[in-house]
Amino acid sequence: MAPRLIIVTLALLFAAGGFLGAGPTPGGPFNPFGWLFVGLAALVWLEWEPMKAGLQQRPGLFDALTRNILGTTKRKTSSGGSAS
Repeated sequence: MAPRLIIVTLALLFAAGGFLGAGPTPGGPFNPFGWLFVGLAALVWLEWEPMKAGLQQRPGLFDALTRNILGTTKRKTSSGGSAS
Protein backbone atom coordinates (compact mmCIF):
# COMPACT_ATOMS: atom_id res chain seq x y z
CA MET A 1 0.00 0.00 0.00
CA ALA A 2 2.86 2.38 0.78
CA PRO A 3 4.43 2.28 -2.72
CA ARG A 4 1.01 2.92 -4.24
CA LEU A 5 0.45 5.98 -2.04
CA ILE A 6 3.94 7.31 -2.70
CA ILE A 7 3.60 7.02 -6.48
CA VAL A 8 0.11 8.56 -6.50
CA THR A 9 1.22 11.41 -4.22
CA LEU A 10 4.23 12.17 -6.41
CA ALA A 11 2.10 12.10 -9.55
CA LEU A 12 -0.42 14.49 -7.97
CA LEU A 13 2.38 16.82 -6.85
CA PHE A 14 3.72 16.88 -10.41
CA ALA A 15 0.17 17.54 -11.65
CA ALA A 16 -0.18 20.47 -9.25
CA GLY A 17 3.15 21.79 -10.48
CA GLY A 18 1.97 21.50 -14.05
CA PHE A 19 -1.28 23.32 -13.34
CA LEU A 20 0.61 26.08 -11.53
CA GLY A 21 3.07 26.58 -14.39
CA ALA A 22 6.13 24.71 -13.12
CA GLY A 23 6.52 22.84 -16.41
CA PRO A 24 7.61 23.96 -19.86
CA THR A 25 4.12 25.30 -20.64
CA PRO A 26 2.21 28.13 -18.96
CA GLY A 27 0.05 27.23 -15.98
CA GLY A 28 -3.69 26.94 -16.14
CA PRO A 29 -6.53 24.43 -16.01
CA PHE A 30 -5.79 23.11 -19.53
CA ASN A 31 -2.11 22.36 -18.98
CA PRO A 32 -1.36 19.04 -20.72
CA PHE A 33 1.35 18.06 -18.22
CA GLY A 34 -1.05 18.55 -15.33
CA TRP A 35 -3.66 16.32 -16.93
CA LEU A 36 -1.03 13.76 -17.89
CA PHE A 37 0.03 13.36 -14.27
CA VAL A 38 -3.58 13.33 -13.02
CA GLY A 39 -4.22 10.49 -15.46
CA LEU A 40 -1.11 8.67 -14.32
CA ALA A 41 -2.18 9.01 -10.68
CA ALA A 42 -5.66 7.68 -11.52
CA LEU A 43 -4.18 4.78 -13.49
CA VAL A 44 -1.88 3.79 -10.64
CA TRP A 45 -4.62 4.17 -8.03
CA LEU A 46 -7.28 2.21 -9.93
CA GLU A 47 -5.14 -0.44 -11.61
CA TRP A 48 -2.46 -1.12 -8.98
CA GLU A 49 -3.34 -4.80 -8.41
CA PRO A 50 -3.27 -5.79 -12.13
CA MET A 51 0.04 -3.94 -12.58
CA LYS A 52 1.53 -5.67 -9.54
CA ALA A 53 0.25 -9.06 -10.69
CA GLY A 54 1.69 -8.51 -14.15
CA LEU A 55 5.11 -7.73 -12.76
CA GLN A 56 5.03 -10.75 -10.44
CA GLN A 57 4.39 -13.10 -13.39
CA ARG A 58 7.89 -12.31 -14.70
CA PRO A 59 10.14 -12.95 -11.71
CA GLY A 60 13.44 -12.24 -13.48
CA LEU A 61 12.37 -9.04 -15.22
CA PHE A 62 14.06 -6.57 -12.90
CA ASP A 63 17.17 -8.72 -12.61
CA ALA A 64 17.50 -8.76 -16.40
CA LEU A 65 16.96 -5.00 -16.62
CA THR A 66 19.58 -4.24 -14.00
CA ARG A 67 22.06 -6.60 -15.64
CA ASN A 68 21.54 -4.78 -18.93
CA ILE A 69 21.93 -1.35 -17.35
CA LEU A 70 24.71 -2.05 -14.86
CA GLY A 71 26.48 -4.89 -16.63
CA THR A 72 27.35 -8.23 -15.12
CA THR A 73 28.70 -8.44 -11.61
CA LYS A 74 31.47 -10.91 -12.51
CA ARG A 75 34.86 -9.36 -12.96
CA LYS A 76 36.88 -10.40 -15.95
CA THR A 77 40.38 -11.54 -15.18
CA SER A 78 43.35 -11.16 -17.44
CA SER A 79 44.13 -14.10 -19.66
CA GLY A 80 47.67 -14.40 -18.24
CA GLY A 81 49.09 -17.06 -15.94
CA SER A 82 47.85 -18.01 -12.54
CA ALA A 83 48.08 -15.57 -9.67
CA SER A 84 49.96 -17.13 -6.78
